[in-house]
This record gives sequence, C-alpha cells and structure tokens, in this order.
Amino acid sequence: MVHLRSLSALTFLSVGLLTATTALAVDGVLELNQTCAISTGCTRGDDPGFPISIDGGDGRSYRLISDLLIGDANTTGIEIAQNADGISLDLNGFSIRGVTRCAATLEGFSCSPTGVGNGIRSAAELTHVHDGHIVGMGHNGIDTGVGSQIEGVAVRESGHTGFSLGSGAVVSHSTSIRNLRQGFSLAIGSVVNNCDSSYNGGTGY
Repeated sequence: MVHLRSLSALTFLSVGLLTATTALAVDGVLELNQTCAISTGCTRGDDPGFPISIDGGDGRSYRLISDLLIGDANTTGIEIAQNADGISLDLNGFSIRGVTRCAATLEGFSCSPTGVGNGIRSAAELTHVHDGHIVGMGHNGIDTGVGSQIEGVAVRESGHTGFSLGSGAVVSHSTSIRNLRQGFSLAIGSVVNNCDSSYNGGTGY
C-alpha cells in the first residue's frame, strides 16, 4: 500500500491531474460535462474533444451534469467501447445537442446537415441509458448493442434514425420525433414499450 507521504512531488501532481480529469462524484458515479469533454477528457482513456470515450476503466456508472454541444453532423457525443459491458449512463435531464434540423417540405421531409455522428453509440452489451434528450444528431440519436435498456429518453431531429437498437434491447417511456428515417429501428428480439414515434420521414418502427 502506497502512503501519500511517500509520493514524490511529480507523482502527487500526476495524481492531482488524474483526479481533476476524472471527476468522480461522492456517490461513485463519474460525472461528464462539456468542460471536461473539450478541455481535458472526461475519463482516463478519453482524449480532449468529442466523442467522450467510455471504456469501463472508471467503473460502470456515469452521469451528465451539463448539456453536451456537438458542433458538426459527423461527430458522436458519447462512445461506449465494445468490451465495456453493463455501462449505466444517466443523462440526468440534460441534452446531447447537435446541429441537424429536420422539417416537412413540399417535397416530403428533409434534414440538414446529415452525417455519421450519433448522440450515443454503444458497441457493448447491456448498456443502460436513461432520462434525457438527444437533439439534432447527423446520423442516429442512439445506436446501441445487444440487450440494451433505454428509459425516458427523447430523441428528435436525427439525420437518419432516432433509436437504432441491437437484438434484445428494450426501450420504454421514450419518444422519437422528426427523424429523417425510422423512429425506432428494431433488431431481433428488441421491444418498444409505452413509446411515441411521430412525424418521422420513415416508419415509426
């Protein structure tokens, strides 16, 4: 066990910087915000700039404490790594906001600009996302892996699909509005409960 008094000044400085970068809350949940995303990186494996990368190295629980503002349609807000199974992400009532806007036109329905950026993209299994908003992403609002659970999330004005779900995913009490394609794109065994899908360019489900 290393005691604090045995640390060199350089080591102490490094520990201080790590603590500032990974703002661990009192309850053990790592807090994410616009400032750490832009300036320092929000997790140990995260470089400054979007997307915020979550690989599970700081635990399994994360929480937004501010809106995240994404400056172009090709950038993802939060990226959860493939092997980071069981991550819980509390949007905490905040929004991930991009630059895409969608509207009905005389020719049908259009969104601009579109791109490859997602609000949240998880390649992992059993991701849990809840209680917030994703607005104006260039591609999908949420793109999740196998067995994900999404609750209380409102997605609107995505340049492709509102919710793109992996197999066995469950979405409840969520809304998908004014997206260019489908409101909810379902995989084998995925389920949508008590959700609203309306004014999308494609089918609701």
